[in-house]
Order: sequence, then structure tokens, then C-alpha cells
Amino acid sequence: MILRALLCLLLSAAAWAGEPPQQPFLRIEAGGHVGTIARMALDRSGRLLATAGFDKTVRLWSLPAGTPQRVLRPPIGLRQEGELYAVALSPDGGRVYAAGATGGQWDGTFAIYLFESSSGRFLGLLGGLPAPVADLAVSPDGTRLAAGLAQGGLRVWDAVNGKPVFEDKAYAGPVRSLVFDRAGRLFSTAADGKLRVYDPTGGKREAASPAGMQPWGLAVSPDGALLAVAYEGTDKAGKLRLDVLSSANLGVVFSPDTAGLAGEGLLGVAWAGDGRGGVQLLAGGYAHGPSGYVIRRWADFGLGPPVDIQAAKDTVRQILALPGGGAVYAAEDPGWGMIAGDGKLAKSPAPPMADLRPSRESGMAVTEGTVRFATSAGRQVFSLTEHRLEPDAASWTAPALPAALTGWKDSNAPKLNGERLALERTEITRSAAAAGDAVLLGTDTHLRLFGRDRKEIASVEVPAPAWAVAVGGGVAVAALLDGSIRWYGLKEGLAERAALFAHADGR
Repeated sequence: MILRALLCLLLSAAAWAGEPPQQPFLRIEAGGHVGTIARMALDRSGRLLATAGFDKTVRLWSLPAGTPQRVLRPPIGLRQEGELYAVALSPDGGRVYAAGATGGQWDGTFAIYLFESSSGRFLGLLGGLPAPVADLAVSPDGTRLAAGLAQGGLRVWDAVNGKPVFEDKAYAGPVRSLVFDRAGRLFSTAADGKLRVYDPTGGKREAASPAGMQPWGLAVSPDGALLAVAYEGTDKAGKLRLDVLSSANLGVVFSPDTAGLAGEGLLGVAWAGDGRGGVQLLAGGYAHGPSGYVIRRWADFGLGPPVDIQAAKDTVRQILALPGGGAVYAAEDPGWGMIAGDGKLAKSPAPPMADLRPSRESGMAVTEGTVRFATSAGRQVFSLTEHRLEPDAASWTAPALPAALTGWKDSNAPKLNGERLALERTEITRSAAAAGDAVLLGTDTHLRLFGRDRKEIASVEVPAPAWAVAVGGGVAVAALLDGSIRWYGLKEGLAERAALFAHADGR
């Protein structure tokens, strides 16, 4: 109790240079994440799971049942402010550390937020960081807290009093993953292609990725002798790659069989007990098959034959071993799942909202009184006058796009009449629709209305990527990745008029 009080006192003393936004932000509480789960954390017992998401929440769950405990909500703002890319738990599960794009919009620097898990109370922060936090890790003995940054390397603090222990700014790319072993060594991967290991005093050994690729996921074997590294992208032969290294010298020991896996790389990896005293290796990421995204399982520390587990409908972001065998994993569905010790799927991700992405291909149909849209479960129609949502038996076709609009799909460079439309540097177009003589674009961050002269008529920020847009009855309608359908008045400069949350149960 004394140690916790000291930590809270120190963290609370870190003053914000600015103040969090005071205006209210309407958030949908659907009983689960409505955005990508970026990271997870487990306590020592494996009974408490924390999940952090792009929807700006941390959610706590009781295991093995998966019962929701509480929702932690840090300060948020517009756009990315408040998105959470990292989470960690103290070994006893009493404290939750969460970070990401946290504080930069209103403070000018970024922070790690600290919560009490039993009450959800916000305890304080560690601030002054130069960039968003990409990953967090707490040492198994609970004495160290490490943060990997999107720019500026790595920081390590004493987790009891918050005092800096060491830092390493010599990174040429974002940190991807961090993991401590039981001896207090800290391992990291980064987009500069390097693997690094630090002793408890900060002494460092580093090595270029053995595969000449971008290392991402990390896991230390139960005995601490081996390090599994998953890579983003593919090797020169076009294959996904996973290496098992010596944790002592970072040399390759062997590479598990990834034949037959398709995708853009692996992100998550874990050594997990099989419930019979053996150890299995699990890896997933962009790897997918005809029926969805898979986690590949190898018995005997990764030397056994590969078996693919149908795990998710979208990318697997992280895998964590459970103390009693098996593992939990995070997916972009969004949701999290569980694999039993015998390799069978014990729980699959269960998004609380309808998947509206099929509306991009099928289109939406909008009248003054209804909107028709498509989900992964089928087509639906919503009546504005009767407030009724039901399956749609009618046949309809979305209006054609202007032939003059090209190069818009999943692009930063849409063109109208051969000339590029102005977007922000990292803004990606996901959808488009004709609006009379104008063109409406839906992007990851905005709806934008352009005239035939390519000048922007109006724009509005959206809380999630606009996967489909349509125009009719004087309004623009957008189907967003957070499961909401929103109406915007065209004459009011795309001012929002109404919103519908499409729950996964179709009701």
C-alpha cells in the first residue's frame, strides 16, 4: 500500500502543460470494443485480461469466462487523440498502464496513464514523451515499466517510484514490441530492422534482423533460452517468416514451417503450454486462408508439424500465453479470442457491432425516409420515420460513380478529371459517391465534398473510417467502421443530423 501511494503521488505531480478538452464526446457503449484491439495484457495469475483499442478505451475482463469487469476511459479529443496502442498490467493486476496517442493534441507531449483496476480510478500519468507510445511492458517482478515509442526509442522507469532507469534514443524507426524475461532482460523489435536486448542496467546488445525484414512480434520461451520473432512482410521468396533465436546472442536456431500461409506478414507470437507439460508455438497476423485469418500452431517448441486454427475475420494483432496453457489473442474484428491448450479454438472474437464494410461493394441506397445498407450478415433497411431496422428483401443498386473520379479506393491520391484532390498527408480514401455535380469522399478521418473544379465545398471529421457513403434526399449518409451509420446535411455544410448504431444482432 505504501509503495502504491508513493507511485500515485509521483505520477500525480507530473503537471500537464495544457488541459484535456472539456467538451463532451458522444461515445457508443456496446459492451465491447468498436475499434481495433491494438494490445492486450495479463496479470501473473492469468485471471485478469486488459485490452486497449483504437476506440479510446481499455476494457478489463475476468478469465477464463471472459466476463467484462469495467471500462477505463482516458481523456480523449478529436481524431487520434486518446487512441490506445499499448497496455500493461502490474503482476498483481492492481494497476493498469495505458498509452498511445495520449496527450499530444492538447499538451504537446505524450503520456502514459495509470489506473487502479479494482475501481477504474485514474491515478495519474508519466508525461513528457516526444511521441505516441507503441508498446508497454512491465517486468515479471513488477519493478520496471518500459515504453517503446513511435519516434524516439525506448524509456524504462522504476515502476515503484516512477524514476527513470535508462533510455535508448538510438532507434531509426518506431518500436514495434517489448517483452521482459524473468531475469529482467528487456527485448525489443523496431521498424529499423534491428533486434535489441538490454540487461537490467541498460547494457545493450543489438543485431540486424536475421531475415533482413521488419521484426514485429516477440516472445521469450518459458525457460528464457529462446526468443521467437515474427516479421511483417514476406521474405525474398514471398513467404511469411518466423524465427526462433538464441536469447543470449540473437542468432537463429531454426525457422518454423510457414508453407501455405498467405498474407502480408506475422505480427503476434507466443510460447504456450499444451496442458500436458509440453510447449507449443503460436503465430498470427495478416496470415489468412479461404475462411479467414489463422493462427498457426506448432507443437514441440515449434519443431512439430504446422496446424492452422481459424481464429478471426481480420488481422490478428497479438497473442499472449495463459499460465495454465493455451493463449488469448487480439484481432481487428474487433474482439479477442482464446485458444485452449490442445490447440482448439475456445472463444472467437465477437464484435458487438455489425460489419458495415460490405456496403462499400454493394453500395447504399438512400431516400428521404430510409437507408438501405449491407452487412456481413446480409442486407438491411432502416426506416427513419418508424425507427425500425429489419432485413431487406428489396433489390437495389447503388448509383454509379462519376467516370471522372479515378484512383480513389484505399488511396491518398484520388483524382477528378485527371487532377489530384487535396487530402491530408496520411488520409486514405475508403468510399465515394456522386452528389449531383459534386463528389463525396469518405476517408479514414473525414467526409469531403468536392465540386467539379476540384475545390472543397465542405468537410466534416468522422469518428471512424467511412467505409461506404451515399447521397439522397438532401443528405449524405456514411457507414463507419465503428458500426454507426450517420446522416449529414448537404445544405448545412455536412453538419451531422442523426446516427444509428447497427448492433451485431441485427436489431
